[in-house]
Amino acid sequence: MDCIICLTPLSNNGTIEHVIPDSIGGTLTFQDVCSSCNSLLGTHVDSLLLNNFFVATARARLRIPGKGGDVPNPFDYVILTDDHGNQYRYHLDPEGNPDRLELIPRKEANS
Repeated sequence: MDCIICLTPLSNNGTIEHVIPDSIGGTLTFQDVCSSCNSLLGTHVDSLLLNNFFVATARARLRIPGKGGDVPNPFDYVILTDDHGNQYRYHLDPEGNPDRLELIPRKEANS
């Protein structure tokens, strides 16, 4: 049997590849993929899908954890600014609950 992506012969039955990533509830799998292609798919396809703001927001709302066990924080790269120019970053706890606002220190202007 050959890998369905790179067509190299598989030394065993191949690795389990989720058609839809298991991190978002995918259960359909196949095993005709070599470990190299499976790893590349995870790095270059799955991670882009799972880290997409809209998917991460839906996962946070539904409290769907990733493989590391944490619910994603789609606001990791969002900076909030108040009326006084103070900037904050919004944090969620590992379960996806609101945790805290972190004040981002102001950079001192060079004299």
